[in-house]
Amino acid sequence: MKSMYPKSLIMLLYRFVDFLIVLFCWAAAYSIRFHIMTSSTIDAEILLMGVFVGILSYLFFSHNDLYTSQRYFSWYHEMFSVFKSHFQAISTFILLLYFFNPSRLSRYMLIIYALVVVIFSLSGRLFIRSVLSHRRRQGNNLRHVILIGSNRSILEYARQVLTTPELGLRITGWLDSKEKASDMGIPCLDTIDQIPIKREEGAPDALIVGYSANEYPKQGNFLAHFNRTVIPVWILPDIENTFIGYAIESFHGLPMLKINASRLSIVETLIKRFMDIVGSTLALILLSPLLLVIALLIKKSSRGPILYGQERISIDGHAFTMWKFRSMKIDAESESGAVWTQKNDTRTTTIGSFLRKTSLDEIPQFWNVFKGDMSLVGPRPERPVFIEKFRNEFPSYMLRHKMKSGITGWAQVNGWRGDTSLEKRIEFDLYYIQNWSIWLDFKIFYLTILKGFINPNAY
Repeated sequence: MKSMYPKSLIMLLYRFVDFLIVLFCWAAAYSIRFHIMTSSTIDAEILLMGVFVGILSYLFFSHNDLYTSQRYFSWYHEMFSVFKSHFQAISTFILLLYFFNPSRLSRYMLIIYALVVVIFSLSGRLFIRSVLSHRRRQGNNLRHVILIGSNRSILEYARQVLTTPELGLRITGWLDSKEKASDMGIPCLDTIDQIPIKREEGAPDALIVGYSANEYPKQGNFLAHFNRTVIPVWILPDIENTFIGYAIESFHGLPMLKINASRLSIVETLIKRFMDIVGSTLALILLSPLLLVIALLIKKSSRGPILYGQERISIDGHAFTMWKFRSMKIDAESESGAVWTQKNDTRTTTIGSFLRKTSLDEIPQFWNVFKGDMSLVGPRPERPVFIEKFRNEFPSYMLRHKMKSGITGWAQVNGWRGDTSLEKRIEFDLYYIQNWSIWLDFKIFYLTILKGFINPNAY
């Protein structure tokens, strides 16, 4: 079934709703600031500024692709784009007002507006997305695509489309699928002539092309054929050794494919760092009595320092000293050398064994987070001697250093810590890097607290 609503109508609805939300929130913030908090006469000039803020918001929403189809993106990607757009619009408005009319600036009103507009915009977007998802599951508001090729990326694409009908994507045919189409219940096409190229003949909304590297000449022939049509074409490249994704960048008009690069933007990096500072500060303050008790127990139970510093490697190979409560005897590795701790390890002290099993020995790492050496969430940092060993055994191991190391991580909350499968730990760490979002960090926080700090593999 074709879409009941033209794409342009849905995008027009988004624009209309977003603009109304800005005007409403601006008026609400004005009323709260100048009629509830204080009693003032109506200032038409300030109210009219809401129209200008609405225009700025529209421009930044457009710049961040919020008026293109969001069915290809996750809901949290859309929510973050909304938050970023309002932040940019408000910042621009403050900057312009500061230069042209600073006397009209009300900090309280802007703070109220920022809080209200973000809440309403996010709620509005989530509501519209839920309505559209419901309609799409019923077979409405669909986009029809045809697949061409059979590389691993296009196979994953097909699985995602088939298992998530709320995206509103339907595969109407698959050309050159090497029998994968029939296995998935998708109509198999034999020749390129079976793909209609005119809208009135039922042309697809998009073509998804994915060939392996040794079949790129065949892909080129298909692209040359469809260049003579207006059908949008998306290419799913098949690139070896791409473990955490890739991105297309332009170098003076030349397209360049960047693989396994850091996925966080400057804004996302700042947000994550802000969360680290706030979280580590609160942890150090709230846990300070516990820190004192543990320090006294270590000092009383065995000879040696309270804290133990060990060189670890974090993002981009940055070396730093990671601090822990000392849980082993002095010079524990003088005879054994650098080895992972084993179950019932005789090198641990009495209190040290308890600290390691409960993860309390990791508490001083909040100081590393506060300093910026580590993050609250990320792949666990490893020692240089082990990195030199693992980098040759596991081709993707060094990609763990594409993100700042953390106190807890996706691998840890899924049980892969201590002396467990290194392959699984790498797999989960790379999944975290590839799929990072603020919401995933919050989920890991929640799972860390829910599952507790005690783990059978911690010793």
